[in-house]
Amino acid sequence: AVAPPEVAPAKFETGYAQRALYLLEHKPFLFDSAVDSAIEALDREREQEDEGWAVEPNRGLPPADQLMLRQRMTEVKRRDRVRTVKELLYLKVCSRFKSLGVSLLPPLKEGGSPTFDHMDSMKGLTSDIYSKEALDSVFDHLLMLVDQKVIPPFTVGINIALVPLLQAGRVYLQSALFGYCLRRADVRYGMEKLVRRARGSDGSSAAALATAELPPFRQYFRDLNLSLRNAIDSLEARLAMESHVTALFGELGELENGIVRILAEVESPEERIVRLQRAIHTNEVKSLGITGDDFRRLVLEGVAYGALLYDSEKQVDRIYGLTPDPQRQLDLDESMGEDEGSGRFLNE
Repeated sequence: AVAPPEVAPAKFETGYAQRALYLLEHKPFLFDSAVDSAIEALDREREQEDEGWAVEPNRGLPPADQLMLRQRMTEVKRRDRVRTVKELLYLKVCSRFKSLGVSLLPPLKEGGSPTFDHMDSMKGLTSDIYSKEALDSVFDHLLMLVDQKVIPPFTVGINIALVPLLQAGRVYLQSALFGYCLRRADVRYGMEKLVRRARGSDGSSAAALATAELPPFRQYFRDLNLSLRNAIDSLEARLAMESHVTALFGELGELENGIVRILAEVESPEERIVRLQRAIHTNEVKSLGITGDDFRRLVLEGVAYGALLYDSEKQVDRIYGLTPDPQRQLDLDESMGEDEGSGRFLNE
């Protein structure tokens, strides 16, 4: 059995986040205003640095050394702010789950047979979050994962399967990224419907044509994902997603390296399955004993985490101005050319 669920599975290093966590656990009615105030303070600090006020030079050093010292101190402060905003953003997502009455999964990194919450979470993970069009896509995603048979045939009892912890973590991460991209598409789709409806209100044939040209949501979602390459908009949001997955499952890279070492001498696919099954049963590879309902719960929470992360990211960005994710910029530059790909993507 695993420990009782906590408000936030991850651990927090920064003072702002630790205070916010205390409020979320004990005085939730103060949480939102406290987080907004903290983010505003960080924004003022950044503005002061941009104007050259925050880092005083050491007047005993030559000018070149003063400049280098200033640059180093500014970079340290920038990294600290990114970490702080990432943790506050993460807590805003946890707050949304709490307001929905849904307990996040507890840390699963030790493996075993966890007890998942099913009874009071399904509505909070589905119809309470999404539009009808988006909810249909959520179930499409769930069915796709089931059809791909991502749960291996390592059964340990009636309706219970042993899933490598790495596989469970990858499914959760894939689902969180799906949920983030789904929410982005759903928001843009809704805005386009409003704009087209407004254009069509004057009764002109051109406006009616513009309204009629909006594609079905599934097609719109697919086309948008192809153009944006499933990328996350900000560095802070990407780090918040990675921190959450790591808190639940551990470092996926380390888990993958462990399996690679175990299967290094195995050649055929059949031998790989047998060797992996043996490694799971001897605890060489950490695993989760879960049912089909547990798997559904894990996927739906992952999707919901991504969707609520997108919402929280946009709320924070209106106050602070988040850092465009360098990985997204790299992907867009490669696909469209440097000039066309450059620019800001948050709160467009």
